[in-house]
Amino acid sequence: MVIGGGAKSDIWAQIKADILGMPVTRPRYTEAASLGAAILAAAAVGVVTDPVATARTWNPPVRIFTQTPRLLPSTANAACCSTTCTPPCVPSTPAAPKLGRPASPCARRSDTTRVLGFRA
Repeated sequence: MVIGGGAKSDIWAQIKADILGMPVTRPRYTEAASLGAAILAAAAVGVVTDPVATARTWNPPVRIFTQTPRLLPSTANAACCSTTCTPPCVPSTPAAPKLGRPASPCARRSDTTRVLGFRA
């Protein structure tokens, strides 16, 4: 769930979904601290019995951001990193390349690429 000022940005919510690899929801009210306080106060005096259900009812999700398909892990790319390099994803030459670029083609990929398994 995204809340606060950044929750108003579709791009920011999509980035979070892509990085986390899971759906991210935006509720109706993104600035809901006072709403949460009201729900807890209502629960304290017995007006509501289930604060979680009340929060879901009073402030339901209005948009769900899912992981972008192009960022889903690729078994082909993961196989390259696990079999091509020795040891996997480590430069094959001992000399440090210029500008911090690894010598091995597999190691040229960023950590994100190795984790998510996609090519830029």
